[in-house]
Amino acid sequence: MSGLMDELALREDMLLATVRRVLENTRRDQRELKRQHVDAVESSVHAQLRILGVPADYDKIYRSYVSHMNEPVYGPEALKRALFLQWYADVEYIMFTGIGNIDINIQAEVLREIQGRIEKDSIDTELIWMLRWYASIREWYFDPFTDLASLKTFLLDRYPDIQLDTVFTEVSLAGRGLMGEYWRSMWDRQKEKRVSGLP
Repeated sequence: MSGLMDELALREDMLLATVRRVLENTRRDQRELKRQHVDAVESSVHAQLRILGVPADYDKIYRSYVSHMNEPVYGPEALKRALFLQWYADVEYIMFTGIGNIDINIQAEVLREIQGRIEKDSIDTELIWMLRWYASIREWYFDPFTDLASLKTFLLDRYPDIQLDTVFTEVSLAGRGLMGEYWRSMWDRQKEKRVSGLP
């Protein structure tokens, strides 16, 4: 992938590096001050990230993905990345991601686009597994979106355990921003479990 998607992935990589740096500095400060209260740490990280503009930058990147989700060249990838960022903002604390609150109306727009693709049977295998993975981790994420009957029915279908090495490769995950980082960590975790014989 080149051009716009690479540029946005690079911007995400820079934001993730900032989040990790702020989190590590805060953890070091916490150890030095022997603070035990998680809320104080989260508040401190959140404040630092806001001062650095990380959530605002993630919002711009997210909105850029949304604005390109219907384009022939970038559309499928932009849609996957927008979906990931909105789901991940719901699943993970801002102190670990730098992603702030994402407008619920824009999230609904992304999900309606996915539903339309499901109804037209124009959804690729990677997005199918992403949706099913996200629903398996936080099934109630989709509940507030009441006008998505086809998507919700699609997510109710039974599906086998998701073996990520049948969907992704190391190469396919490279240069895909935070989404690529997340999937790579899940892919590595599954691989480690298989090697060690764990379920």
